[in-house]
Formats: sequence, structure tokens, C-alpha cells
Amino acid sequence: SGMPSVPDVVRAIRLNFKCGKAVMASEFREVSSPETVHSYEQHLSGIALTWEPHIALKARAKGVVGIIRTGDTTRFGNIVLESA
Repeated sequence: SGMPSVPDVVRAIRLNFKCGKAVMASEFREVSSPETVHSYEQHLSGIALTWEPHIALKARAKGVVGIIRTGDTTRFGNIVLESA
């Protein structure tokens, strides 16, 4: 499709951004295949990953500094990254 996935963007961001924490919707693990969950976890390796309900993640997103939209359609695949 030529569109970057969320893990593709995380990989690119981590080259120049020291990330201390990542937050994802707990629903992601409920609706995603084990392979998809593993891919996300691999790309977030070394970062403290916290899971919270999607509604809480959406509320958290209102206070972010920036948003990157990828066009990735992975359900609940959004990640909030916090600098270290």
C-alpha cells in the first residue's frame, strides 16, 4: 500500500527521540493477532509500556504535543509516546 504502519513510524521516531514511556489501549491486545501484538512490542522494546482503556487513551491524547497520522488501520493501534 506504500503507507507506513505505526511500527514503521515508531522505528523512525526512535532514531532521534529518547522515549521513556509508551501507552496503548488495552483493547489492542483483545482484537489483535499474537503476531501483531508481538510486532508492536518488539518496536517498543526497552520502553516502559503501559496499557489502559481506549477511552482513557483518547482523553490522554488531548494533551499531547504532536500527533502523527499514518493511515494505518490496525484497530486500537495508537500509541502515546512520552519523552524520557
